[in-house]
Amino acid sequence: MPGRLAILLLLWVCCDLVKAAAPAGTVIRNQASATYTDANGVARSTTSNVVETIIQSVAGVELTHDQQLQIQAGGVVKFTHTVINTGNAADRFSLEFVNQTGNDNFDLFALALYADIDQDANADSAVAINVTPVLSPGQRFHFVAVARVPQDAGSSETALMQIQADSQLALESGPALSAFNTDTVTVSSQSTVTLRKLMNRVSGASPSGPYLVTLTYSNIGNSTVNEFVVLDSLPAGMSYVPDSARWSQAPGIVLTDFDPADQQGNNSQSVRWCAYDVSCVGLPVATYGSAANSATSENQVSAILSQVGAQSSGWISFEVVIESGVNPMLLTNIAESMQGLQSTSRSKSNSVEFSVTGMQGVVVNGSATSAADGINEPVVATSAAQGGIASFDNHVWNTGNQVDTFDIEIAENDSSFPASTVFRLYRADGQTPLLDSNGNGLPDTGPLVPGGVFKVVLKAFLAAEISGDNNGNGFAVTKLARSTLDPTVFNPVTDLLPSISPSGVDLTNSFALS
Repeated sequence: MPGRLAILLLLWVCCDLVKAAAPAGTVIRNQASATYTDANGVARSTTSNVVETIIQSVAGVELTHDQQLQIQAGGVVKFTHTVINTGNAADRFSLEFVNQTGNDNFDLFALALYADIDQDANADSAVAINVTPVLSPGQRFHFVAVARVPQDAGSSETALMQIQADSQLALESGPALSAFNTDTVTVSSQSTVTLRKLMNRVSGASPSGPYLVTLTYSNIGNSTVNEFVVLDSLPAGMSYVPDSARWSQAPGIVLTDFDPADQQGNNSQSVRWCAYDVSCVGLPVATYGSAANSATSENQVSAILSQVGAQSSGWISFEVVIESGVNPMLLTNIAESMQGLQSTSRSKSNSVEFSVTGMQGVVVNGSATSAADGINEPVVATSAAQGGIASFDNHVWNTGNQVDTFDIEIAENDSSFPASTVFRLYRADGQTPLLDSNGNGLPDTGPLVPGGVFKVVLKAFLAAEISGDNNGNGFAVTKLARSTLDPTVFNPVTDLLPSISPSGVDLTNSFALS
């Protein structure tokens, strides 16, 4: 028997599967389990020691994105960038903004980097930075690079600048790890209108809104620009709110969303506005967002300003909503501009990232095919004998919209099982113990994708001295599946054993009487 038990233990060793990138310091635990019947016919369970594996820190960095701008000599350029911690541990990133040499015509001066948390392409403060705050794994930091063009820079001449982000974690533990972007400035002899994009909020749930989008344009040159075109195609998951558009030159007028030939505004300045309407055809098509995918100007906002005067600026605003059913993700939006309908050159606005936040949800029931609450509940086990084992198959469903880990809690204090009952939780095979994957002291499912299901087996090891049906009520115990992202989100399931049958002894006398 000892040799056979050792073999069973070896067969039942199983590793926790990491379903998502594990952060540094995560402990992956393995444990063996065996169930056997002792000499008195009582079911017993034993477990091995727990083996722990600790995930080590790995640095990672990403920087977005290369950009190009046209500007008159003496002008100020602004480039927006985002550094992303793609490692599995908290990290800070040194930032550097320098002129490149050898491949361009001149150098910029007064180079500086500033935080740009609201992503409006303007410095959040007058304090320049050269390092990010501490960023958690997956966290992003937005900043703007600012520089000035020399007055003597010639038309069509270019300047190249390099943005560099260095992982401090990598420098502490091993080889350097860096990411680079290249920004290009081209000097134009004509007036140039810059375009900036701003949202009044950059995060929210699905569905939510409305949110205000503002497109600001500015002509810092000394001549008027005619037919300035603005295009903005929203990313999938973000929708335009009809009749929400306003223009700074006629703020009291609601811009009509149909008829691209309709001149709106006043005698001195007007705008042709069309937005997400079947009539919005024959216009330049945006190269970003949903319009780029369908190659139609019906799926975008289009504004054609009659003129933008020298040294003047203005704005166009409209509202958007986040649609239902959008999983947690970044919705990235870039507007575009053209100086003249026949122009072959386009300029991009700064990039704005809207973070769709997560929604937690969980159902635990007795079904392997349906996430509906109450299906096959209570979970009923067939009758078990004194000293035997009652087994219950529960299914934990992630009904939220992001990866979540669910703690499994047994409400033993509210159980109607005999007090001597021992409860144990196992994975789907009914043999591998359910362990704590996140170090909070409770056994859990591990990371579970949206719509995913995880089978949890509860075994009740019954005492040898108690039988019956608890006055017709059976024996019940409740378990909870609780979100670790939001502990206020949980769902219960009841496991029911109708009765505990008595064990029997059959005595037979086969000897003849004398």
